[in-house]
Amino acid sequence: MISSNSIPHIHSNLAGFVNAGDWDAYMALVVPVRITNSDSPYTLDNTERRVIADTDGGAITINLPATPDHGYKIKNAGSSGNNITLSSSDSIEDSTVYDGESADLEFDSTEGWLWT
Repeated sequence: MISSNSIPHIHSNLAGFVNAGDWDAYMALVVPVRITNSDSPYTLDNTERRVIADTDGGAITINLPATPDHGYKIKNAGSSGNNITLSSSDSIEDSTVYDGESADLEFDSTEGWLWT
């Protein structure tokens, strides 16, 4: 149960994002990008952080950025046996995201993309 004491705290945090002009950055943290195979290949940029990919219509390729400033969470929401293939100019620890699987990816300048 949310107490009335916690509401101003939540509101003040949101107001800080809005006042700083970072509403888009905040929304990128909480609202995932939704893609299907018709969007494939899909190239992520540094404004996106979370992706829900519906692979029921076919496999999807997601291109990871070469100079990321944060990690990504990519969810394969499909259930028909189609996979997500992750592509990058850097190495990727595992480039396949299977049905129902989520990839939490972080970038290391020495190792490339790592699942965390």
